[in-house]
Amino acid sequence: GRLLNELDELGISENTIVIFCSDHGELLFDHGLLKKGPFLYEGLVRVPLLMRWPRRLDAGRRIEGLFSLSDLTPTLLSLIGVEGWPGIEGMDQSNVLQGDDAIERTAALIEYYGGRETFDDGQRLRALVTEQWKLIHYVGEPFGELYDLTADFEEFRNVYDDARYAEVRIELEEQLTDVGVGSEAHFGRRLAPA
Repeated sequence: GRLLNELDELGISENTIVIFCSDHGELLFDHGLLKKGPFLYEGLVRVPLLMRWPRRLDAGRRIEGLFSLSDLTPTLLSLIGVEGWPGIEGMDQSNVLQGDDAIERTAALIEYYGGRETFDDGQRLRALVTEQWKLIHYVGEPFGELYDLTADFEEFRNVYDDARYAEVRIELEEQLTDVGVGSEAHFGRRLAPA
């Protein structure tokens, strides 16, 4: 509140986009686990995103749907008038924030690569989340996780190996492959020799 008040007092609120978000949540004993790590439960991956831009974004408006943190950069660039930045990941959601459209994103990609910074578990996970489903793929492993977020929002019933959900699993695995390949293809053109 003090930061927002200061922006108001300085007279720069209308030229300043303020964003409050996090890169991850905390497990806080969800599934008997603490902290974070190679788990992709909702308590860890579904994070708040608040934005403020007086006279440009409606105050108090809540938007339902999938919004990936990778959408922040193209959305912010579009809001400030920069269009078509080459090689950038994510979707421009500026029209959604300005109340013109519904969110177009039908799936979000989540990735965890162990072995960086404080985690050295070597685990690699890729997940695809839709409004109803979450598929978690353990790279190089014969097992995975599949949750119906509508019927099992606490993610206690993994239906990955349940034959009744084989068609859903196959469809989500195909989407995960497409989204994953698409995300790796966004690297910009190399400007210097390797």
